[in-house]
Amino acid sequence: RPGALARLAESIGKQAANILTIQHVRGFGEIAIGETEVEMVLETTGWEHIRRVRDTLRKQGFRIKDPLTPR
Repeated sequence: RPGALARLAESIGKQAANILTIQHVRGFGEIAIGETEVEMVLETTGWEHIRRVRDTLRKQGFRIKDPLTPR
């Protein structure tokens, strides 16, 4: 949706996390038609900061794959 990436980046910035890399993934994987998957690497202050960022984004309606689970 238009503006979704901007809202995501703004929310991450308001939580004092820094976006180091971002990749837009379209058309394949576990996403529905009309959705876009975004993969990001964030700079945080530690595990508790990661949890706060994750929980805040989920509350705002973003679907987040658990960043605390090893790949």
